[in-house]
Amino acid sequence: MPKHEYLTKEEFYETNNVGTKARGDKQCEHCGELIPKGEPHHVHIFYPEFSAFATHSRCSAKFLASLN
Repeated sequence: MPKHEYLTKEEFYETNNVGTKARGDKQCEHCGELIPKGEPHHVHIFYPEFSAFATHSRCSAKFLASLN
């Protein structure tokens, strides 16, 4: 099963830009590489529980295109 097979376009809520004030390191949900503290990135939010998935800015479009 692909990592985000359960995420759908219908459940997508919004994408937020996170600037240089990110408080900690994160892992990109698309490529799996580190997003270091302070690096601008995107956070994608989904209904119904408002779960959030961080991606590099360069991976954002690819992540959204991979949704079912």
